[in-house]
Amino acid sequence: MPPSLSAAPINSHRNKTKGLMALAAFVFGGMGGHKFYAGCWGWGLVYLVSCFILPFVSLGISMIEFIRILTLSPEKFNQKYNTSEPKPFTFIW
Repeated sequence: MPPSLSAAPINSHRNKTKGLMALAAFVFGGMGGHKFYAGCWGWGLVYLVSCFILPFVSLGISMIEFIRILTLSPEKFNQKYNTSEPKPFTFIW
């Protein structure tokens, strides 16, 4: 098999940044932007649907998560968001 077609090793470091995650939670949090950015697309879809059904609930939860993201230490943030590949409905708190 040619080298270009061989399976590449899985990179366990995802390079998600705390600043961009917080920005996504603040600006697009009610629509699940921070969940999509984190790789939890299942929760992102739940937020997206709920923003039309219960907009204040999804917005309130995303603001709580925004504050939580800001208060995480860089080590904890990297441990939660950069060391493993999340599943669609991974609950990361």
